[in-house]
Amino acid sequence: MPAGRGVKCEACYWRTLATKRAATASEVFSKREQANIFCAFGEWLSNEVGEQKAAVTVLRYLPFFVDVASLGTMVPSYQELLEKFSTLGLRRNLLAMRFLEMTNRIVVNEQQKRDASDLRRIDAALSGAPSVGRLREALDGYHAVLRSKLAAGKISVRSIRLSLTPAAALIAVAAKSDHQLPEQADLSRYLSVAPGQRAAVTGFVSFLKMEYKAQLEVPAKASNGDTFEVRRSLERAIAAQLKSGVRNPAECTALLVNALRYFHHMPARTAKSVAVVGILTEAPDGNVFVLHAKTKYRLPREISVPLMMNKVSANHTLDTDSRFSQDKT
Repeated sequence: MPAGRGVKCEACYWRTLATKRAATASEVFSKREQANIFCAFGEWLSNEVGEQKAAVTVLRYLPFFVDVASLGTMVPSYQELLEKFSTLGLRRNLLAMRFLEMTNRIVVNEQQKRDASDLRRIDAALSGAPSVGRLREALDGYHAVLRSKLAAGKISVRSIRLSLTPAAALIAVAAKSDHQLPEQADLSRYLSVAPGQRAAVTGFVSFLKMEYKAQLEVPAKASNGDTFEVRRSLERAIAAQLKSGVRNPAECTALLVNALRYFHHMPARTAKSVAVVGILTEAPDGNVFVLHAKTKYRLPREISVPLMMNKVSANHTLDTDSRFSQDKT
């Protein structure tokens, strides 16, 4: 026997210690049945993770069992546990939950588990959006529409989460540009970084068009072949424009449109709008940008030099102020 263990082997020593600690801690329960559950958990934990680890960690789970006992029922339902702890809280007490499930004290409902997880992610999306203003009003309105569909049995909680997440992301993009409602440039910018959300954000776009008369269009998704051909075409057009040179405002604008489409993946309509109303800006470090809606779109040197030499046009003014909120490089 190890020194200091008396007549007990090491495994027996740690098992006895785990049982003793669980029994002592169980005195905090007002009902004997609840105390017995925690003692049974101590025994189960020794078999599950080993005697020594159980003796060291069993008291970590006492607050969980105390909170379970506070629900007022000897064996609460899985739904009650979800409402009390959330899926994240239950995950933090995974061994305790496994004990309750394996000893048939609870039955885990996988659908309720998924719904609770989706509800938590919905709350996170809503909490990350602006708290006031028309942007918040629009997001809350869309959320209300989705919840009414859920109540009518037309969609699931997961459908709400999948629809609301891209809506909240689009709202965040619009908020960075200080827009009252999402604009086409915001939508294009969002889809440029999250092209996989094109279908998911369509519902929110339709809601904005119907409720707020927003002038928004979800760009059609091009096939891989079309995308390749379009980019090859833009490459050839830019090369031809640079070779022939730009000599007037119309040629400068045409070059700028193609550059924005090629280097920043803008739809043609958005690129034309940015090229017409954007401000050609030279930063102190020599980089040239097009400023539009407080976003700077950097231009490669081979594009910026001929544009700056021609001063572009009356539609584009030279600006050397670099204090803008976001770079698009």
